[in-house]
Amino acid sequence: MTPLARFQALAAAAPDAPAILQGEAIATRAALLARAGALTATLARRGVGAGDAVILSAQNGAEVAALVLAAWLRGGYPVFVSHHAPADHVEVARVRTGARAVHDPTRDPDAATALLADAGAPVPGTPAPPEAVASAVFTSGSTGAPKGVMQSGANLVSGAERIARTLGYGAETILCPVPWSHDYGWGQLLSCLVLGLPLVLPETEGVQPMVAAMVRHRPTVIAGTPSVFAGMAYGVSDIRTADLAHVRKLTSTGSHLPPELVRDVGTLFPNAQVYANYGLTETYRSACLLPADRPGREASVGRAVEGARLAIVDETGRPLPPGEVGEIVHLGAGAFLGYVGDPERTARTLREIELDGVPQQGVFTGDLGRMDAEGFLTLVGRRDRMIKSMDVRLSLDDVEKRLVASGLVRRVAAVGVPHKVFGTRIVALAELKDGATPAALKAYARGALNKYMQPRDWRFPETLPQTPSGKIDYQAIQRAEEAGA
Repeated sequence: MTPLARFQALAAAAPDAPAILQGEAIATRAALLARAGALTATLARRGVGAGDAVILSAQNGAEVAALVLAAWLRGGYPVFVSHHAPADHVEVARVRTGARAVHDPTRDPDAATALLADAGAPVPGTPAPPEAVASAVFTSGSTGAPKGVMQSGANLVSGAERIARTLGYGAETILCPVPWSHDYGWGQLLSCLVLGLPLVLPETEGVQPMVAAMVRHRPTVIAGTPSVFAGMAYGVSDIRTADLAHVRKLTSTGSHLPPELVRDVGTLFPNAQVYANYGLTETYRSACLLPADRPGREASVGRAVEGARLAIVDETGRPLPPGEVGEIVHLGAGAFLGYVGDPERTARTLREIELDGVPQQGVFTGDLGRMDAEGFLTLVGRRDRMIKSMDVRLSLDDVEKRLVASGLVRRVAAVGVPHKVFGTRIVALAELKDGATPAALKAYARGALNKYMQPRDWRFPETLPQTPSGKIDYQAIQRAEEAGA
């Protein structure tokens, strides 16, 4: 079954059930589907039909959700690009997908207004089958050009169902402060469209609008990223005086959740348990650390989720035994269809490995990790974040983890810059916590890091550069350092 068919069935069964709640506005299932029907006229006039892409580069909202449904009703699919991304990311997406319609109110508000106003009597098409492309998310990661990750309708339905079982979802209401252009945000919208779980959206970005949404709509689940939860724990808002007893689950993905952050967020949500997820846009979700498994495994991101299998392989693709570090490969449910218009990159990522004597196709994640004998995965870093300093191979991610362990920083970024003596000079940029000093962090580093891992230069910005999806923008930092800025 496709996500569209699931939502149509949900709307027929309970048309007045809330689908999306944002501020005072509540869009029921029936209202959302009716608006989507009207928007099919808009898309039809722009030539959107079977297999065609509709680019959505906008803040989360009911109108964007209706456009997702409208694209499916016409037989096409939504393409998500962050509204914070550079304009050329939208152009890359348009060229690679051949999109016939673009909704981009940040950069082209007049066209966006015209698109939404150009609705009329429904002009449905032929919905795509479950195995066809049902979405593409153009990642704007910290390294490399944007890439459009395609998932089938069957994968989206399966992913929403499998993760709901992993997280033990019942009659939940989910707060989603993560943009739908981020695969984790898209996953929350799918929980609404596929599972019928009401989705609460902050009216604007920032911690205080999140708090207002929590107080008004009383969600039971908050789905965020480490940076979202750090903003709640350490940012300025009314969160410490709000009644948050209704929140029962905190779910996160994107990177490892430091134990200190888990502890500090736990004080804000006394009745909530923390579920830490790991996965890529290319895998939907790969692993989850359940609350019962957290004690003694705080550094882990958990075990493979239902339907998936994880392997650790060496540089030749040979599986490694427990405890050894290698590249993480995702096999089984959730594997993507490929990158839009980029068969070469697809071939590098979707490759065959032999596991237990059986050739299988896996997603080579580019992440380094180790897995213990019980199947618990620990992230080590990115394959492309390994450097040689004074002829010693090390991970910049490891440098960052050790500096974060000081308790003196909110976030830290380490980059390697070519150097005629060291080979690569390590530069560290740190957002200091209130009361922490550069001298204290440097003193900690001298005791906690070996001589090869010592940063040779330090920067202490108020805020680290970040990508549109909220990750540290290593590309921008690298360019600035190499330019001597």
